[in-house]
Amino acid sequence: MNRRDFLRVIAAAALLGATHPARAAGADSTELVREAIRRQRVLRLRYGGHLRFVEPHALGISAGGHRALLAWQIEGGSRSEPPSGWRTFLLAETGEVSLTVRGFSPRPSYQRDKAGLRDIELEVTREPDAASSPPAKARG
Repeated sequence: MNRRDFLRVIAAAALLGATHPARAAGADSTELVREAIRRQRVLRLRYGGHLRFVEPHALGISAGGHRALLAWQIEGGSRSEPPSGWRTFLLAETGEVSLTVRGFSPRPSYQRDKAGLRDIELEVTREPDAASSPPAKARG
């Protein structure tokens, strides 16, 4: 990571808010993802060697049969450019997952049928503040 990338990550962390300390240490990443989807909160995670900040939209099973997260990456590193955009993260390859205090609204471009997930377990709702709204839709 060069100096510019390092400074971008530090600035993003400051802008996005601190992670939830009680959840960051030792909590199961799948539960953190579920909580982030229900509460519509940005996640901080490490994937592919890069620190990333993402808006989680759906949790499900990938075409390859692995538990996966579909999210809009808003900041952080990536092997592909630009860093923002739709990404699918295999949970088994995700590390350092933590919940931030920053909320988000579901992206208008999110389409359940184009999520690339074979089965969707949980997804965001169009409700503005999930903390005071009914929980996200769950299947099965």
